[in-house]
Amino acid sequence: MAKDKKNFVEDEQSKEPQFSEIKETIIDENIPEEGKEKKKKKFRDLFKSKEDDEEDKEPIEFTEETINPIDEESRFSNTSDIKKSEVLERLGKKSRSIKEANSILEDIKDEEDISDKSQENIEGIKKKAAEALRLADDETIELKVIRKIAADDEKRKKYFSFLKFKKKNTPVQPKLDLSKATRYEVDVETGLNDEQIKERFQNNYTNVDRNNHSKSIGRIFVDNIFTFFNVLLTIIAIALIIVGSYTDLFFMVIAILNTGIGIFQEIRAKLTMDKLRLVTAPTASVVRNGNTETIPTEQLVLDDIVLLSIGNQVPSDSIVQKGTIEVNESLLTGESLPIKKGPGDLIYAGSFVVSGSCAAKVEKIGDANYSSSIQNVAKQYSKPKSELVKALNRIIHVISIVIIPLGIISFYLNFTNAGNINPNIDLFDKISDAIGKTAGSLIGKTAGSLICMIPAGMYLLTSFALMSGVLRITKRNTVVRELYSIEMLARVNVLCLDKTGTLTDGTMNVQEVVILKKNYDIKKVMGSYLSAFEDNNQTSIALQQAFRYNNDYHVIDSIPFSSVRKYSAASFENMGTFIMGAPEFIYRQDNPELSKLIAEKQSHGLRVVMLAHTNAMIKNQKINGVVAPIALFVLMDHIRDEAPETIKWFVENGVDIKIISGDSPLTASEIADNCGVPNAKNWISLDGLSINEVQEVANKYTVFGRVSPEQKAALVKAFKSSQKIVGMTGDGVNDIIAMKTSDCSIAMASGADAAKNVANLVLLDSNFASMPKVVEEGRRVINNIQRSSSMFLMKTLFTIFLTLFVIFSNIFGSKMSYPFTPKHLMIMETFCIGIPSAILALQPNKSQIKGHFLRNVICSSLPGSCLLLLSLLCTLFPGRLGFFEINGNIDSQLSIISMAVIGMVICSLSMLYQISRPMDAYRTVLLIFMIICSVLTVFLAPQNLIGINPFILNKIQWLVLGIILFASIPVSSGLTYIFNRFKQNN
Repeated sequence: MAKDKKNFVEDEQSKEPQFSEIKETIIDENIPEEGKEKKKKKFRDLFKSKEDDEEDKEPIEFTEETINPIDEESRFSNTSDIKKSEVLERLGKKSRSIKEANSILEDIKDEEDISDKSQENIEGIKKKAAEALRLADDETIELKVIRKIAADDEKRKKYFSFLKFKKKNTPVQPKLDLSKATRYEVDVETGLNDEQIKERFQNNYTNVDRNNHSKSIGRIFVDNIFTFFNVLLTIIAIALIIVGSYTDLFFMVIAILNTGIGIFQEIRAKLTMDKLRLVTAPTASVVRNGNTETIPTEQLVLDDIVLLSIGNQVPSDSIVQKGTIEVNESLLTGESLPIKKGPGDLIYAGSFVVSGSCAAKVEKIGDANYSSSIQNVAKQYSKPKSELVKALNRIIHVISIVIIPLGIISFYLNFTNAGNINPNIDLFDKISDAIGKTAGSLIGKTAGSLICMIPAGMYLLTSFALMSGVLRITKRNTVVRELYSIEMLARVNVLCLDKTGTLTDGTMNVQEVVILKKNYDIKKVMGSYLSAFEDNNQTSIALQQAFRYNNDYHVIDSIPFSSVRKYSAASFENMGTFIMGAPEFIYRQDNPELSKLIAEKQSHGLRVVMLAHTNAMIKNQKINGVVAPIALFVLMDHIRDEAPETIKWFVENGVDIKIISGDSPLTASEIADNCGVPNAKNWISLDGLSINEVQEVANKYTVFGRVSPEQKAALVKAFKSSQKIVGMTGDGVNDIIAMKTSDCSIAMASGADAAKNVANLVLLDSNFASMPKVVEEGRRVINNIQRSSSMFLMKTLFTIFLTLFVIFSNIFGSKMSYPFTPKHLMIMETFCIGIPSAILALQPNKSQIKGHFLRNVICSSLPGSCLLLLSLLCTLFPGRLGFFEINGNIDSQLSIISMAVIGMVICSLSMLYQISRPMDAYRTVLLIFMIICSVLTVFLAPQNLIGINPFILNKIQWLVLGIILFASIPVSSGLTYIFNRFKQNN
C-alpha cells in the first residue's frame, strides 16, 4: 500500500493541484471557553444519579471507549435533526423534549423477561451514555449528542424487544414455530451436548429453509400443455387427421410455438428464483461438547454456539454472547458502513463480519430467520402483472364461454344440412349415411369455425414482438428477466428511485473549504495527513482529489478512522495532533456561530467534515488536550452527469418521479432538486412512522427519507392503490419487498445478487441513463402489438359473428352451414395478418401508450370484422341465391367459396392499409409486397392447398370483386372513423 501511495504522489505531481479550484472561505475566530462546569452539571443532572456524579468528577480521556456510537453510522453529519420538528409538525405531532429523550434510558428498565446478563449490559449502556457527555479538558456538549445517545439506546431497546418476539412490522411471519421449543442455557465454552443436538434434529429445529414456492418442472409442462385451448385444438387436429384433412393442420404449428414459449419463460423464471439465497456460506464453526467443529450451515440447530471472525458470513440469526464484532448488513439493510455488535446484540443471518471475533448463540433457524422471510417473499412466483396478459386472459375467458356451444351448434347444423339423406331410413342409418358421405367437409367446416375463433396468432405475435424487444434491449446493456416486464416499464407513470446509484454515482467531491484558523497551511497539513492513512472510503477519496499527497510533516502516530469514533487523528513531529471527522464528534463546545455555519451547509444537503488541532500527542491510541477547529471541508455527493437529462426525459413523458432513500430526506431533497425532480423540496422523513401513516402521506410528498424496507413496500402499494403503474429501482436486499410489490422492478448490476435475481430488468452498466431507451423500446413493442393484434382479433370477431349469423339463419328456416374450412382462410391469415403483423411489430414507435389494451384492440378490430361481413353479403349470400348465374354443380359451390375468399382477402388488405397509416416507405413496400404475395398465391397455389380456384369465376363475379376492391378503402376508412369516434366519446 505504501508503494501505491508513492506512485500516487508521483502521478499527482504532474497534475495541477485542485485546491485552487475549490471555493475558500476564511473565518478568523477565536474559540471562547465558557461555562464549562455549569453546562457539565446541567447534563449530569439530566442523565445521572448522585452516585455516578461523584465518580464522574474525574477527568475522562478522549478515546473510542468514551464516545458512544450513534444509530445512523453512515452519516458524518446530523442533517436528520435539522428540521425534525418541521417533519413532526407536518404529521401533526409534537416534537420530543430533552426530557422525553432521556426517558428512553429509563424505559429499558421496564422491559420484562430480560436476562440478568442483559440487565447488566443495560447498566453499562447507561453508564457509557453518561460518560459520553464529557470530553477531555472539560469540554461541553450540545443537544445533538443527547439525541444520538437516546437514538442508540432506542435501537438497543428494539433489539431486546425483538428477542421477545415483539418486533413490529416484521414483513413475513415465519412458518417455523419456535415458541414451543425448549431453550437451553448454553455455556460458550462447551456448547450443546449430543443429547441436546439429537433432540433438536428430532424436532426439526435445524437451519433448513423448508419453504418452496416454485413449481416443479413437471408441473410447468403440465400447466402449459393441458390448457383449455390446447386440448380443444388437439381434439380438432385428431378429428382432421382421421378424415385425412392434413392440409388443415397448419394451426397446430402456432399452438406448439405458443406452448413452447410459455414453458421456456416459466422454467427460466423458476431457475432464477431457485438460485436466490441470501446465506451462501457452506459451513459454520460451532462449539459442541467442548470442542470446535466445522459443520454444514444446514446442520446448525437452535441454541448452537457459533464462532465468528473476520470474513465469516453469519449463518443464522444469533445473539452475541462473548466478544465484539463489526458487521456489514448491506445485504439486508442497504447500510454499507459496519455496525458494532457486542454481548446481547442480535446479528442477522446473511450479514458479514468485517472486524473482531465473537461467540454467538443461534436464536432463530431456517425459515424463522429474518433473511429467510425476505427470501421467501422474493421466491414467490407471481404471474406477470402485464395488461397484455390480463387482456389476453379476458379474451380467453370470453371465447371459452362461447366457443363450445357455438361449436356444438355449428356441428349440428353442418350435419343436418349435409344433404342427400334418404328420409325413409332409420335415424342410425341416416347419421351413418350423412357422415359417411360428407365426413371431411363436416369436420373441416366445424374445425374452421372453431379454429378461427381462437386468436392463437395474437399470442404468437405477442411473444414474438416481446422477444424481439428483449433482444434489442439486450444491446443497450439491459437484461430482461421477465418477458412481459418491458410492457410494464413502458406503461410506468410513477418511477421510484434511490438517491445513491441513480441520481448520484456514490462518489463525492469537495465543494468548499472554510478556513477557521489562518495560521496553518491547509494544503501541506492535508497532504501529509492523508498520506498517513490508507482510507479508501468516498470521503477520503474526495479529499485526496482536492489535496495532493506530500511528506512535508513527519507522522509519529495515528488513530485510524472508525465508524464508531467518527474521526481519525495523526500526530506530527513538532506539530501536535490533527483530528478529522464529524464536527459533532470532534468539537463539542458551545459556539453558536460555528454551529449555525455547519447547520446551514448541512441544510443544503452537503456533508461537513472538520479538521481540528490539539497540541497534545497521541498516547496509547488516546488524545488528551484542548481541541480547536481550524477548517471545514464541505463535500457534496457527485451527481451523475446524465441524471438531470434523464429526469427531464421522464418528466416530459408524463412519469412522476419519487425519491425513496434511507439517507437524510434533506440531503436527498437537495440532490433531487439539483437533478430537476419536480417538487423535490416537498420531502418527509418516515423514521418512526407506522405502515398506515406511511400510506397516508405517500401521495403528498416527492422525497422520502429514512425509509425502512417495509415502508418502501408500503409506499409502492399506496401508489398502486391510486391506479398508478409503479416502477421501482433497487440494488440491495432491503429493496426486494418493494421490488416484488411494484409493477416493474429494475436493478443495477452493481447491486446485490438477490436484488438482481428478483428484478424484472437489470441495467448491466448500472447507468440510470439507459432507462429512457429501454422505455422507448417497450413503447415500440406495445404500440406495435396493439396495432397488429387488431388484425388477429378482426378474424376472431368475424368468425363469431358469421357463426351466429348462420345459427339465426337456420332458426328462421335457411339451410345454411358454416362455409369455410381452415385452408380457405390460409391466404388471409398468412399474407394479410400473420406476416405483416410480425414485420410491423419491428417498426420504431415512441408514442406514449394511451388507453387500455383490450379496449383499443377491440375498437380497432371491429371495423375489419364488419368489412369482412359486408364482403360476404356481396359474394357468398348472393351466390347462394343464384345472382351470379352459376350452374348448380360442385363447381358452383367452389366458385362461390372462391369468390368469397378473394373478397375477404381484398378487405383484409384494405384493413392492413388502415392500420399501417400513416404510410411511409417501409410500410408502403410491405403493403405492396403482401398484395403481390396474395395475388400470386390466389392464382398459382394448388386448389387442394388453399381450397379455391379463381379460374372458374365468371365475369359477373369478377365485376363484383372489382367493385369490392375500389369500395373497400373508403368503406374501411369510414368504419374506422366511426369506431374511433365511439372510443373517444366513451
